Amino acid sequence: MRTDLRLQYRSACIDAGRNAAIADDAFDLDGDGDRTELSPLFRSAESSAT
Repeated sequence: MRTDLRLQYRSACIDAGRNAAIADDAFDLDGDGDRTELSPLFRSAESSAT
């Protein structure tokens, strides 16, 4: 069984995402009053990406 779940060098998944698919913070999950920003769940993942 393969245990290394990282993307391989030539994976079709690399750079296949779209930022437009990330949901807005319509329910104001972080409670800051801004409902037009990215969802805080995705914003934290985006800032930790390298």
